Amino acid sequence: MTRYAALRRAVDGEARRYGRDPAGITLVGISKGQPEAPIAAAIGAGLADIG
Repeated sequence: MTRYAALRRAVDGEARRYGRDPAGITLVGISKGQPEAPIAAAIGAGLADIG
């Protein structure tokens, strides 16, 4: 499991725990200063929003 997948799973679980729809929570990856390879890996793991 990737770090992104683990984080997404944890956030989804907490959202459900508090009665929120996990689809209403957006995870945004911070790319400033990062090399291209880790950003590409995050996108490959499912990250769709990058800032």
